[in-house]
Amino acid sequence: MRRGPTTVSDRPAFHYDAVSDGRGGAWALWTGGLAAEPALYLQPVDVEGRPLQARQIALNAMWPAIARSADDMLHLFWLDRETGDLWHASADQSGVGQSRRLSGGILLAPGDRIASAQAAVAGTTAYLLLNITRADGSDESWLTSGSTGAQLWNRPARLEYEAEALRWAAIASHGDTAALAGVAGSEIWLYPLSARGIDAGQMVAVLARDLLAPLRLYADTNGRWLVVWSEPNDNASADLKVAREPATS
Repeated sequence: MRRGPTTVSDRPAFHYDAVSDGRGGAWALWTGGLAAEPALYLQPVDVEGRPLQARQIALNAMWPAIARSADDMLHLFWLDRETGDLWHASADQSGVGQSRRLSGGILLAPGDRIASAQAAVAGTTAYLLLNITRADGSDESWLTSGSTGAQLWNRPARLEYEAEALRWAAIASHGDTAALAGVAGSEIWLYPLSARGIDAGQMVAVLARDLLAPLRLYADTNGRWLVVWSEPNDNASADLKVAREPATS
């Protein structure tokens, strides 16, 4: 650990995401400021862990998600706090491009809440994943995707594979490939993503109890996927578990 915990935001922060800059530093995307109209900020963190000047991207934003493509372009996603619409902007070291509305959002009834937002970019295709907890306690995952240069995307759709609803999903990319992990019934599954959508997957684990938070998905340096989750146990706590995709021969 080269530096202890360091405050990045200079005002109250509500939601955040971060991604490596590929050179030892990071980019943080966060919402903060006034609770009635939170602003969206993009902020670099250098290789020493020091936060640099934040750039304001938008007003009235919530649930930011950030992904970096293979060409070092940053793709910033967020939801409009009033309408729920999905917005996007691209950025790099030289600055931030024009913000644009990509699609409408997910209809949320009173008591429904968003649990997480995640983004990924593979080649010229970007993905935005939202996990929702409904007022009745049921959990859902919703996904939308499109070309990084497209002006409009389809509205997010509920995640299903072969008529099986997925929940607590996670998404990640590595180079030109992307994958999705999700809970189907009492099982965790890992699915490759392609231009066709969700391809045939493999089962990762069987759950003894339902999860209370989304999965996380990462790729190692060889491009093998790692699924991470926290699973409740019999001792009123939870076990952190990891499953790695088998190496291909």
